[in-house]
Amino acid sequence: MKLVCRWHFEGSALAGTFHSEPLRFDLELAIDSDEAPEAIATAIRVAHASCYTEQALTRPVVINYTHRVNGTPFEMPSR
Repeated sequence: MKLVCRWHFEGSALAGTFHSEPLRFDLELAIDSDEAPEAIATAIRVAHASCYTEQALTRPVVINYTHRVNGTPFEMPSR
């Protein structure tokens, strides 16, 4: 398997303006097998359908954030 990620970065971490975003993921899956093409296709479909990372990247996912500082809940100030 080969995965190439293309990202865009801009801003400054020190200034608090840093931002990054994914632009593209290129995934190459190489299989050596004597199995029938139908069996290989089924295995590939199952691999894609069961990959939680791929599912999280291609479907909307709720993210619940909790921040703690020194073990105490920390509320992020609004900007």
